[in-house]
Amino acid sequence: MRNFTNQNREDFITRGAQEEEKVFLEMMRIIYKLSEYRDYKTHEHTMRVGWLSARLADSLNMDKEFVLALEYAAPLHDIGKIGIPDSIILKPGKLSEQEFEVMKKHTIYGYELLKNSSTHVMKMAAEIALNHHERWNGSGYPRGLKEEQIPVSAQIVGVVDSFDKL
Repeated sequence: MRNFTNQNREDFITRGAQEEEKVFLEMMRIIYKLSEYRDYKTHEHTMRVGWLSARLADSLNMDKEFVLALEYAAPLHDIGKIGIPDSIILKPGKLSEQEFEVMKKHTIYGYELLKNSSTHVMKMAAEIALNHHERWNGSGYPRGLKEEQIPVSAQIVGVVDSFDKL
């Protein structure tokens, strides 16, 4: 039986941590790409929302950990659209009232997909998915939250999401 030194153990742990980081980043890229399979235009928007949300949070002097988590979590803001029928997601032009009511459910679907996650980034992603269409004046959805009731992460993503769509 071999004798392992503390250096062997530290090297093993370091390699394991690096491998976990690679797995995390690879899984996030795969999840982000899911949006491309429904609507090829969405992917670029999704990635811009992540990058711009982090830049906005950084310019507001938010905690560096928050900024980094937001950059990974924000692109998942519309992950719930996976549960919306193609006839609505891919419809050119304006949605009918009934179609818009169905579309609104993407916030809840996204939250349901992400809510039981154990990592900080994915918990933030769940929070964002649910709340990124809430509005400061309470006119948003799904819960009609207003002002400080809306999590800061969702406030930032909501502003960036709207801006990027312009």
